[in-house]
Amino acid sequence: MWSAAAAIFGEQSDLRVPWVRQRLDALWDGRVHEVITALELHRAKGEGVTDAITYMTNHQGKMAYANYRARGLQVGSGTIESSCKQIVSARLTLAGMIWDADGAEAVAVVRAWLKSNRWDEAMRLRPAPKRGYQRRATPANDAAAAA
Repeated sequence: MWSAAAAIFGEQSDLRVPWVRQRLDALWDGRVHEVITALELHRAKGEGVTDAITYMTNHQGKMAYANYRARGLQVGSGTIESSCKQIVSARLTLAGMIWDADGAEAVAVVRAWLKSNRWDEAMRLRPAPKRGYQRRATPANDAAAAA
């Protein structure tokens, strides 16, 4: 919105602030189509406006903020960004760490279980490890088994 407002009114114009606030209020209330219509009036002003129109048009189905709030869902990205930092970055980007995609995904899954306090549940879902060795028959083992 700010790039669009700068393209419409100029980078230093005081008119940008109320215009952007009106558009953000409309988005908050779930009136995405109204914002797109307002942007369309200024399409000829340049890339800032056309980029905003493209973004709003492509993502309007994801921008039902009023509906999300009514359902008690998060609207901002802070929770997801924090989760990414806690689950992925904190573990995968330590000094000397080099991961391929499969290894990184496996670590992320384990961290998600751990950080969501569902470790015990994860362990119950895990199949029992298969024994990777066979005990060799020796006279001592045979005597212990017979006793």
